[in-house]
Amino acid sequence: MFNDAQKAFSLADVVIDFSTKEACAENMCTAAAMGKNFVIGTTGINEDGLKKIKAATANSNASGVISGNFSVGVNVFIETARLLQQRLPNYEIEMIEVHHNQKKDSPSGTALRTLAALGKTKEQIPVHALRMGDVIGDHSVIFAGNSERIEITHRATSRKCFAQGALLSAKWVNEKRDGILHDFREVIV
Repeated sequence: MFNDAQKAFSLADVVIDFSTKEACAENMCTAAAMGKNFVIGTTGINEDGLKKIKAATANSNASGVISGNFSVGVNVFIETARLLQQRLPNYEIEMIEVHHNQKKDSPSGTALRTLAALGKTKEQIPVHALRMGDVIGDHSVIFAGNSERIEITHRATSRKCFAQGALLSAKWVNEKRDGILHDFREVIV
């Protein structure tokens, strides 16, 4: 319907972007310049793109929310993994993730976010990334040691959980004007 982002954004209270990593930074800088608050669900945005978005947000006093995964459950899963790591310091950790066969990034943004929450890299904690069928997203973290194993798993069975989290974020950020790019964790606290 719209060929011009500014026309489309002018009709929005909050702009929600799940576009490509190449288009997202430009879209969000446009939204911020228009004073529109926004929600970013695009993964794989490079550091330069994130710096541009943060600068545009600060300069316009717009506000945004960003997440590699808007599922409330997966964010609790990540916090649970962090708690287990703290309580099981000498256990080995590995991750398994499964996504549909069209997913381009590997490991996924959620797997990378989980690693970051654990303060580790994929070189320190192996991530086994499977791309098969029409799986929306399964993530498991396995802790093994002391003759026992603890596994936690999150499975998305519908993309509704991502949409609900994005809409929750849009409602949360709608009235903000602080020039900050917030993390989704702030929304669900």
